[in-house]
Amino acid sequence: MENTAKINKKEILDGLPKDMKLPTNEALLDYHCQIKENTVERYMVQIKSLREKNQKYHERNRRLKDEQIWHIRHLLKELSEEKSEGSNIVTREDVETAMKEKWKFERDQEQNLKGDL
Repeated sequence: MENTAKINKKEILDGLPKDMKLPTNEALLDYHCQIKENTVERYMVQIKSLREKNQKYHERNRRLKDEQIWHIRHLLKELSEEKSEGSNIVTREDVETAMKEKWKFERDQEQNLKGDL
């Protein structure tokens, strides 16, 4: 009876009874599982912080885009006000005439260069 009492005390101190302890290979696998679980937990924390950063950046980009749209509208409004103040309006005919004159000038320059050679 004394022996069983001593065995029970040892089993209580060791945690699991001797017949319930894991074999070495299973203990090693359990150890590796714990390492992997800890790694997964660290990655989950990193993912959470990255998602928070991503959300902040999305909010910042949205705010900047709204600001950009406001600036574009403001510039368009200023441009339309300048047009209405009487700035010269360029028509299609004006553009065509200017292009024809430029092409004529370039042809004349080419002919002068050919004539010099």
